[in-house]
Amino acid sequence: MIIFLLTILALLIITVSGCKQSVLKTEEIKELCINECLKQKDLINLSSQCLLNPIPETNWVCDIAHNPRTEEDNIPDNQCSSYREGKAKHFIEVTPECIFIGAN
Repeated sequence: MIIFLLTILALLIITVSGCKQSVLKTEEIKELCINECLKQKDLINLSSQCLLNPIPETNWVCDIAHNPRTEEDNIPDNQCSSYREGKAKHFIEVTPECIFIGAN
């Protein structure tokens, strides 16, 4: 019986230690998105970009949109593929000027 319980305990430890995904708060994810936007702002045209697809170690993406939204923002090819395909469940949107729009 002790060997059985030790085996179960060992399997639980292995399973839990394999799940090292960091848990970031929405505020931290928002800051990552804004910082990535600021880094890329002078390098590329941000008008229809997906900046982080996904944001590393999360189920979020960082997408550029306009405020107010334009037709260009609704074109699927201009949206993060990880979100469109259901691999990421949440998104942060910032303007091409790196101003936070919203999170979902």
